[in-house]
Amino acid sequence: MTSEDLTHLEHLYKLRTLQDGYVEYPIGPGDLVELSVADMPELREVAVRVSASGTISLPVLGDVPAAGLSEGALTTDLIRRLRHYMHDPEIELLIREYHNRQVAVVGMVKSAGTYDLKGTNETILDMIAAAGGLTDQASDKILFVPTGTIPIHAASPISAAVTESTSTAKLRDTPGTIEIDLAKLNHSARPIVLSVPVRPGDVIVALGGGQIYVQGWIEKPGTYRLATGMRLLGAIAGAGGPLFPADVNEVKVYREDDNEKAVLLANIDDIQAGNELDPLLHDGDVIQIDGTGGKLAAYGFYAFFTTLFRVGATVPIF
Repeated sequence: MTSEDLTHLEHLYKLRTLQDGYVEYPIGPGDLVELSVADMPELREVAVRVSASGTISLPVLGDVPAAGLSEGALTTDLIRRLRHYMHDPEIELLIREYHNRQVAVVGMVKSAGTYDLKGTNETILDMIAAAGGLTDQASDKILFVPTGTIPIHAASPISAAVTESTSTAKLRDTPGTIEIDLAKLNHSARPIVLSVPVRPGDVIVALGGGQIYVQGWIEKPGTYRLATGMRLLGAIAGAGGPLFPADVNEVKVYREDDNEKAVLLANIDDIQAGNELDPLLHDGDVIQIDGTGGKLAAYGFYAFFTTLFRVGATVPIF
């Protein structure tokens, strides 16, 4: 993560954790309110949607302000109003649909979509879990787009964020978008970073795994998809394993992060013996497996004679 992303995330965390504990979100425009008043047929099993102006229109009572109130506060206000028409009114009220407290979780998650928040204590990690967790195609990178980041002209910031016309590249380049790179965080820091509280209108994008490149003395050189948590040994095994001439004592991993180039050296035998850590791979890594001089000569003779015998076997004797 860049220092700018980390600073932005820390600011959001402090801003959103000023209130401790569970706080119920208020009712807002678009929410669907269901209510039923005993002994009043006009208000029995009524469903009404909160208008853009924040009111609900009810028989007998007319337009009643609802936006900004909790379920309990709206129930209390309706009871007060109903006392003008009946003694000791009994009312059942439920918010059936929430349209002002949704968070979008899209990308490489098992159940992409929009999810309702129940309180201010839910986090980025909670939302990813609600979407079924990350898929095998996910990378270690997550885009977090805080509410208000995307200029929206549609009815809902969520709908505009998840439309096909809004590409990941556009989201990444939008000022205010935070890119969380879990690969650059240690295991103890990951849950802390993902514990930032979410708010209605936030968008979480789990990015795809990217690619790695395996070349040199390997059975199947080429480009491979980078799975979450993929390490060097797994990538080499997925490419068919090293050929006989391969120098497994000095495998090179070429990496470019934040415009800085680096070369990692790994000894396969030491990794397998537990004497060396198996490096975690990043998007764009190039794995280079060179050959050793002695093995190259032996392999050259082997390849020459196997080719000769293969050709000779196809030549007719007569």
